[in-house]
Amino acid sequence: MNSLLLTAGLVMQAGPAYDHHHPVFVPALRHAVIVAPPHRPAAVSVEEFARCFRPTAGRHSEWVIHPITHQPVEICFDLPHGSPRVEVNRRSLEFDFGRREVGIQFLPNGTVDVRYRN
Repeated sequence: MNSLLLTAGLVMQAGPAYDHHHPVFVPALRHAVIVAPPHRPAAVSVEEFARCFRPTAGRHSEWVIHPITHQPVEICFDLPHGSPRVEVNRRSLEFDFGRREVGIQFLPNGTVDVRYRN
């Protein structure tokens, strides 16, 4: 016959084969905890991002579909003041501000490389 003893938040399990010299302690469950995954905004293609994004000065964090892996990836970048010309090709996105450029490259391993050129 099994019996459970609650002591200081721990449950001691005892039964017919109970060994007084080596008791087994397991954590007592008081409440079930469910952890939801963090909410992530929907990702868009790089082409759609370039078409809809309005470049403003400051830090940006956006989700796009990686053109090589086809998985959502977050791109984080800083833009200077000005009105850039935006160029998109199969594996990169570039904001050209004349004397300054911000280049975003999509690498084959699924990561993103952001480079700033003056």
